[in-house]
Amino acid sequence: MQVSADDSHERAERALRDARVLVTGSNGFIGRHLCHRLHAQGAQLVLLQRQAHPAIWPGARALVVDTSERAGIASALRETKPDVVFHLAGFVSGERSREAMTRAFDGNVLFSANILLSCLAHLPETRVIFTSSLEASNPLQTAAETGSAYGVSKLMVEVLSGTLHELYAAPMFSARLGMVYGPSDPNCDRLVPTVIRAFLKREAPHLSSGKRRSDWVYIDDVITGLLAMASKPALQQPALDLASGELHSVREVAELLASIMGATVPIHYDPSRDRPHEQERAADMVTTRAVLGLRGAATDLRTGLTRTVEAYRALRRSSRSPAPR
Repeated sequence: MQVSADDSHERAERALRDARVLVTGSNGFIGRHLCHRLHAQGAQLVLLQRQAHPAIWPGARALVVDTSERAGIASALRETKPDVVFHLAGFVSGERSREAMTRAFDGNVLFSANILLSCLAHLPETRVIFTSSLEASNPLQTAAETGSAYGVSKLMVEVLSGTLHELYAAPMFSARLGMVYGPSDPNCDRLVPTVIRAFLKREAPHLSSGKRRSDWVYIDDVITGLLAMASKPALQQPALDLASGELHSVREVAELLASIMGATVPIHYDPSRDRPHEQERAADMVTTRAVLGLRGAATDLRTGLTRTVEAYRALRRSSRSPAPR
């Protein structure tokens, strides 16, 4: 999904320069990278937050809202009048518990519905890009199928968004993400940070059986795709995949990291850690590239993991450097 200097990447930068862009989840992994790019492009950032966090991008405006209250969200949207909304915040977990279903509904379905319905009522021209997942089948194309509370919640939001798109021509679009990885991931429980941190400490990572395959996608490719979805004129498809189009197992990723890092400690694989009903789906990147005008392939797995390892090593070196006197 990387693009050359004369195509959609530059067009996306020009289209979003000086645009008012509202972002939820700005403190998360994808949100941090997206806001960094948006700020560099000259967008006016509005950060919609559930809890107050300092805005690290100069000039960004932060608003705290109760995400369960549609009136408060609608008021914030009417006040700021964004040209584009990136809705990234939500509940992200592979838990299979009953409690996870409740948290997924409140954190994903309710929050997202409040965003979508508020935009429909008060800002019908504002383009909304929200992140979904390849964890679930595309309900706009095939029978709904998923294996987790998280996947169920994403299915429900995609159905709502797709219906609003179809009935009212609402400019609402789902970015269906693969397994995103890269530098500066604050969730240390995800596979790539877990394995890198273990190897840096010369400890053995403890993983599942390693058999599950996912479509792994480097963070920079995700951001490029999101920006293209926000700036593509007359975008019609209500949902597009953003990943690599290839499946790699947990074992492949972990052992590739071991090779890149020259790790000598063993990796422990434990089948009892496998979660039931895991889904394996590769992204339809042929359609995505054609629709968004993206050229070139995604960052290959070795290259992306190498960049990620280098970033973690640099961070570790800097944390060990003595403070200047």
